[in-house]
Amino acid sequence: KVLIINPEGSLGLQISAGSGAEKITIIESNPEVFKIISKRISRPEVKMIQADPLVFLKSATSRFDLIMIGQGTGWGPGSESGLGIARFMDIRSLKRLIKTLGPGGVLAMAGPLMNPPRASLKLIVTAGKALQELKQDPARSLIVARDWSAALLLIKPAGFDRTEIRG
Repeated sequence: KVLIINPEGSLGLQISAGSGAEKITIIESNPEVFKIISKRISRPEVKMIQADPLVFLKSATSRFDLIMIGQGTGWGPGSESGLGIARFMDIRSLKRLIKTLGPGGVLAMAGPLMNPPRASLKLIVTAGKALQELKQDPARSLIVARDWSAALLLIKPAGFDRTEIRG
């Protein structure tokens, strides 16, 4: 089961469907974007929901194997996407996201690399604190990857094993 928050296009959906995800839930907070996306996506495994992601997460009873946020969005409040994923960059919100993961689940947060890299560093530190508060080991539970323009933070509360880390 995959949860995609504010998809910003269909890349996350295409990756999830192409990887064999049986159930994909898409949460879009913007009603206008929701109208456009819901007209373009008609797949039996996809459930579209127009809601505030944090409100949805508070009442979510389902657990997800993968939660994706920020495919291409900005991480800061001044980004081209408004708030980007900044709403998820506090300990309480990250804990809510982590608690929505199923056993062995992964939270993936991607965004552009900014100069100076304040937002990505803040997200890493905040994720570490959220994991500590949930009695998880950040050293085993966080992976950060980057290239010249983007950063990806993977959070797996159960911890990554050596086979998952090897490339």
